[in-house]
Amino acid sequence: MMPYKTCLSLALCGLFLLSACDKKEALPGTVSPMVQGASVRVGVVPALTVTATIRQYQPVVDYLNKKLNINSQLMPQKDYLTVLEKMRRGELDAGIFGSLLGYRAIREIGALPLARPEIGGDSTYEGLVFARKDSGIKDIDGLKGKIFAYVDMNTSAGYVYPRALLKEKGYDADKFFKETVFAGKHDAAVLMVLNRKADGGAAKDDVYYRLAKDDPRIERELRILHLSAAGFPDRTIAVRKDFDPALAEQLKQALTSMDKNKEGRSALKTAGLDRYIATGAENFQQLENMLR
Repeated sequence: MMPYKTCLSLALCGLFLLSACDKKEALPGTVSPMVQGASVRVGVVPALTVTATIRQYQPVVDYLNKKLNINSQLMPQKDYLTVLEKMRRGELDAGIFGSLLGYRAIREIGALPLARPEIGGDSTYEGLVFARKDSGIKDIDGLKGKIFAYVDMNTSAGYVYPRALLKEKGYDADKFFKETVFAGKHDAAVLMVLNRKADGGAAKDDVYYRLAKDDPRIERELRILHLSAAGFPDRTIAVRKDFDPALAEQLKQALTSMDKNKEGRSALKTAGLDRYIATGAENFQQLENMLR
């Protein structure tokens, strides 16, 4: 019979090993199994929840891992600025960016844009400025001296666009409104105007229309005053400037050819996307013009 102390020692060792396995499994399950190639840490900002975001992008990640024999991992971050800063410090290899922070990543840290998704023939979004219909306001000029809801200083549609519009009309954006507030999210800006907490606001068109589909009051009570003339690139995948250039090109080619093969199309369908299209710094020219 095995001595008591020996049994106890073996039992403790077993518990330790099980605990270690449990801790490993508790980490976000975003790395595809059995992939031993180059590691690619991809920063992503959840649009709704972490789980929903991982569920959307994971099929694409799994496809790339298998196609290129790499070990890419989705790493959720609190905002795009965090993704940019972690790429600057080398803590992330790539990021999925909105338009303004994608532009900043290109300009400030030399990030290389690769591709962005297309849905229904559209890979961009537009900016909207809106107000309540019963206010009698017909354009942004009518919002002078009123309360205006921006989204966030790091958004194209919810901040850069309305300020560029005011500048185009000869106004000083810092003095035009009586008061400005930051709603934090595009849907929140729409709801602030709908619920009379602000006289006007700005947001992404896709968010506005999605809310309008679920809440008929938006179409009934709000008026779109202005729509940006050109779209802003959305969800662009970009890599660090010191990223392996050969692997960057492989990633770009793999992404933009996903819709050309059965396995790629299956991954795209699961992710709710039609295809990926090549993206370069030139696609951010409209935004750059607004920032001047």
